[in-house]
Formats: sequence, C-alpha cells, structure tokens
Amino acid sequence: ASDEHQAAALADLVEKYNWDRVGMVAAKGIYGEELMADLTQQLSVATIGVTTSQLYERGSKRMTKQISMVSVVKLFFFFLFIHY
Repeated sequence: ASDEHQAAALADLVEKYNWDRVGMVAAKGIYGEELMADLTQQLSVATIGVTTSQLYERGSKRMTKQISMVSVVKLFFFFLFIHY
C-alpha cells in the first residue's frame, strides 16, 4: 500500500509539471521493482508514457553507465527508487 501512495504522489508531480513521458532506472529488489510497477500503472491511467524502465543490480557498472546517459527526469525517478 505504501508503494501505491508513493506512486500516486509521483504521478501527481509528473502531471503537475505537464510531462508527457518519463523514463525510469531503478535498483533490482522489492522496493525499486514494486514502486516502478505501481508508478507505471499510475502513469498509464494518466496517459503518460514510460519511454524506458530499466532494472539493475545496485552499484553495477551497467547501472552507473545508464545513469550517466539519462536525462534529468529519469535521474529524478532513479534517485527516488534508490533512496526509498
């Protein structure tokens, strides 16, 4: 239930700033994966596209490389998933 409330709040932020699509990068694990799934569902209801959603092992070199190539919007969601 907590993930659902956080996902709803994040979806509200996306709507408030009129973003029409987002990308997400998260660490593998229950927190990152469940929040990503709930947020994807919330964004779908709001007709906001998810351009990419990537899961990586925390601290992996692939994850570090992906973070270096993402936009600020994607990095924003990554930060929230990692620090849940």
